Amino acid sequence: MKTTDTDIIARGLSDASEELLRSETVKKGYIKELARLALIDEGDSVGELFSADGYGGAALSSSLKAAIGLVGNGASGGIFARFLTDVYEKRFGEVKDSLLFPEYDSVPASASFVSGSGADAAFEAFARHFHLSAVHTSRISSACDAVLDGDAGYCILPIVSGTDGRLRSFYRMIDVYGLKISATVTVESVENVMRYALCKRNSHPISPSPSRIELSVPCDGATALSLAKAAEALGHGLCEVSSAPSERNGEIFSFTFILGGSFKSFILYLNLFHPRFTLTGIYDAVTE
Repeated sequence: MKTTDTDIIARGLSDASEELLRSETVKKGYIKELARLALIDEGDSVGELFSADGYGGAALSSSLKAAIGLVGNGASGGIFARFLTDVYEKRFGEVKDSLLFPEYDSVPASASFVSGSGADAAFEAFARHFHLSAVHTSRISSACDAVLDGDAGYCILPIVSGTDGRLRSFYRMIDVYGLKISATVTVESVENVMRYALCKRNSHPISPSPSRIELSVPCDGATALSLAKAAEALGHGLCEVSSAPSERNGEIFSFTFILGGSFKSFILYLNLFHPRFTLTGIYDAVTE
């Protein structure tokens, strides 16, 4: 993007923001132009930014950095990501799964878990939807090891308790083992209500149209709010949000969004504006 182009668009965005009645419509026009100019300069390497596991390529070009700086995160950033996705697909075709999930591999149709009333009910629900066979283990860690060793395609872990809330120890296991949530199910009993996750090693969704995306980002409250606004601008609804202190990153915010359509633009937005995000899973919530 030429400096003169950047200056013109920056001035236009500033002027549009001062006219409340026209600002959103006008700003969208400028944002669309930024997307077009950024893509012309960046070329097909923009495709790398769609990776669901985080952008791992070279540094962003100066023009794309300028566009990100002009737009800012939040709703405008979400709109920019959507326009950039549209322009990319018009020029290069649909964003392929190989871009979104570069390490996608097929996995065995089996799930490892520690047998128990709740886990058994969770397995039965997952097995009905995804035609899985059972691999029984004596410990939760062994169930995770079975996925890493290739003895099972998935493992089943409890992640939310009706009485204790988010089970952070099991989320830590998901992180330590490099697992991604592929589906969840809620199991009700007399004693408690538990949510179980079906996890595997890659983030490729089982369903062609997943209904949830879960992620975590080290940030402050204002940045977390901007991320939620971007998701809303892209048509996704906030389902759950929580935060926890981190020794290395200050505070970690965890989000679950109900997907209101394609998640491609949202993944692109995260890579552009929140590159330290960790994807926990893109999945369906199945019924028991």
